Amino acid sequence: MRPKRIFILFGIFLITAMCMCINSLLADQKKVIILINKDADYRGNWEEDARSQGSGGLVVDPSNLDLTDSAPIGKVAYGTVTVTNNGGNGVNISSVNLEGDTVFAIESNSCDGTLNGGESCIIKVKFTPADDQVHNAVLKITANTGTLNVDVTGKASDEYFCGGSGTEQDPYLICNAYQLQNFGEWLKTHGRIGDAGGGAGYYFALAKDIDLSVLGNFTPIGYSYNVEFAGTFDGRGHVIRNLSVNCRGYCGLFSTLYRATVKNLILENPHVHSSRDSNGSLAGSAIGSIITNCGSIGGIVTGSRHNTGGLIGRAEQCTQIIECSSTTQVKGNDDTGGLVGMMREGRISKSYVTANIEGSNYVGGLVGGLRWGNRTVCGYVNEIKDCYVTGSISSWGGGLIGHIYWNGGRGSIINCYAAVRMPEGGGGLIGTGFSNPEVTSSYWDKTLSGVTTTWHNLGIGKTTEEMKQKSTYQGWDFDNVWYIDEGVDYPHLKWELER
Repeated sequence: MRPKRIFILFGIFLITAMCMCINSLLADQKKVIILINKDADYRGNWEEDARSQGSGGLVVDPSNLDLTDSAPIGKVAYGTVTVTNNGGNGVNISSVNLEGDTVFAIESNSCDGTLNGGESCIIKVKFTPADDQVHNAVLKITANTGTLNVDVTGKASDEYFCGGSGTEQDPYLICNAYQLQNFGEWLKTHGRIGDAGGGAGYYFALAKDIDLSVLGNFTPIGYSYNVEFAGTFDGRGHVIRNLSVNCRGYCGLFSTLYRATVKNLILENPHVHSSRDSNGSLAGSAIGSIITNCGSIGGIVTGSRHNTGGLIGRAEQCTQIIECSSTTQVKGNDDTGGLVGMMREGRISKSYVTANIEGSNYVGGLVGGLRWGNRTVCGYVNEIKDCYVTGSISSWGGGLIGHIYWNGGRGSIINCYAAVRMPEGGGGLIGTGFSNPEVTSSYWDKTLSGVTTTWHNLGIGKTTEEMKQKSTYQGWDFDNVWYIDEGVDYPHLKWELER
């Protein structure tokens, strides 16, 4: 090939390459990086060009922090903003500032310095409303990639409720920790049944999850005013976190439920301590009440005397507990149970416990003590059906029931099992007793527990291998109530799959 032709071809190649580079640079000037975080509910807005973020960038959750109805006038509420680096490169956050109404302030900030890809940091905002006006501010998060703005809004709540009229169709709504704490005061003057219950005929519901840590020690609802709750309380699937109670008996979120209905509520990380009788995470006592779809997760309930339970301290007079659970550690004295401390004339169905239970006397994985009852009052006496317990009993007792008192056995235990670790001398299904309930198709894991006997041979001991086989559970409803991963795990309740 002639030299002149070679030179011409080289020149064409050089010009083409230069054009491609220029086009690439121009394209970069216009490039907008779209940040997608499938786990975040909200997105932030950048003030500067997104091209400075390189291969990734920051997102915030939420991008609009709304603290409306989070606290009444003069009280304090908190909200958090989580900042996440969804990119592959480190991002340097140089400053975090809050501009706007002075009712807002930055309480704490871990967003300082370099945030590597995949890492998150948290900014905690404090809200102290001084009036009933709407207040606004902007949280500015400045990084080497730009400034991210989070709109902050807040308005004081009512002292008692944030909406509703108290009817079944339009229940009173509770939005924050202060309203929940003031609930007992409201009950004192509304819907009382003689000197017994408050809130009878009224309906209440949670409007959002509530964190009670802002209050420190929580006074059980009705405790200070000696008023039992007698209305309907619907958690609507919301969570009450960090309940902390320290009182002298009948301790829990509620002091006493009296012909009440409580449903669809989760307590997370409750810490309840009583120096006297009757305490549980949900209520110290339940009388003639219906409790459905409620649970206690983590935390601990301790009691110095009688009737300590993971959910209810004592349940009596036709109280029904349906589709409830507890994974809360329990430490008590007499009548200590994973779900209920003591039950008399009560019914528990489709419920479970997975926890460590400790006590001095009459300790049971599900119920500590069953006491006497009168079948003519409720139509049943101490019926326990379709329930199970896993975990451990650190004190001598029974895998399912700790002790059956005189005439307490005039009831039934149907389709239940216990798979727990326990000390030598305990009863696989029932610890001790003075009378015998009717026990049908109920079992305990004799391999795991190391226990080969149960009170008056009530219940059937099976090996761990047998306990994980569907054929072991004669007459159980595996179509509607139970399911099992054979050879792998024990049976579980079907409703667990739905929640």
